[in-house]
Amino acid sequence: QGRELWRYREGDREVRIGRRLENGNILMVCPHVGQVMEVRPRGKFESDLIWSLNEVNYPYDALRLPGGNTLVAEHHAGRIAEYDPSRKCLRTFQIQLPMALQRLDNGNILVTSTSGVVELDRDWKEVWRADLKGQLRPWRAERLENGNTLVTDHLRGLVVELDAASNEVWRQDGLSKPVQALRLEDGNTLILEQVPGRLIEVDPAAPGRPVPVLQGLQGASSVTMP
Repeated sequence: QGRELWRYREGDREVRIGRRLENGNILMVCPHVGQVMEVRPRGKFESDLIWSLNEVNYPYDALRLPGGNTLVAEHHAGRIAEYDPSRKCLRTFQIQLPMALQRLDNGNILVTSTSGVVELDRDWKEVWRADLKGQLRPWRAERLENGNTLVTDHLRGLVVELDAASNEVWRQDGLSKPVQALRLEDGNTLILEQVPGRLIEVDPAAPGRPVPVLQGLQGASSVTMP
């Protein structure tokens, strides 16, 4: 129904990404203040700070890993980094301007950067890279259950589905500043358009007729499915 249950509005922090953790807390990334925070929602507008990582070089995304470590895409540092709960940096991987992270079912990590979309194994060795053929500038990518990858191009206003060989199998263009796309169980695709601030749902059989799902999301940059 799109009913708002909780909102973070403490201070002037701009939250780019918020991910609900298994413990019910929210892992949030605040690029402009260089902070990654875990908070526990309380009431409709309150929260308790549980953990934070400070002085990060413009974090763009973060994941909580099994075991409690936190993986951070440090955009301006040009790397992803893994931190333990004591905030010690355990390892890094250099990649140009990382923007988004996804942990895959096999434990690999899908990294979206301005230079491409890369899959890293558990040892952070590259095992796959999307061949974008110079036609896409990825903003965010999402690995699907069928093994294909949804790539969102914010600048060109489109979402493309690529197979394992980087062949295009589906696209939705004519979008207004899309920042994320998710594939639903029924095969439709949920797309977040940042400028109009709305979620739309696209039926692959009718790509020219997207259906608005939720309005009033101006400035939103991510969606997390339960």
